Amino acid sequence: MTCERCDRPATFGKLCLRCAQQARCDIDTKREEVNPMPDVIGVIEKNVNEEIRVDLCTYKGFDLVGCRIWAKDQAGDFLPTKKGLTVRATVLPEVLALLHKAEGEARKRGWIEATTAADIPIAGVDGDDAL
Repeated sequence: MTCERCDRPATFGKLCLRCAQQARCDIDTKREEVNPMPDVIGVIEKNVNEEIRVDLCTYKGFDLVGCRIWAKDQAGDFLPTKKGLTVRATVLPEVLALLHKAEGEARKRGWIEATTAADIPIAGVDGDDAL
């Protein structure tokens, strides 16, 4: 059996030793591209011990959008919990469409006051650091 990348004899599955090492190098390079610290877009206080954070990050080559509950530990530092949602950025428009649909239904049911999105301050937009 010959290597699928070159004509050398395959010794590691479908690859020769040289190509297998190069493939491993490619994987390690992609791991270095991971952004371990997400870019926080905004924070909403849920209660005195929890907050909701929306962030952007790259993990294993995928651009992700996260919305997660963070809770205070005993030292008072916020840590992420399992409660939340992380999706590929390409899916975000569909998620937003469903959230807007849910917002409309919640308004019909009287669960949300009649405010507009323009009335809600967003941290970091137009110099406004409210929230």
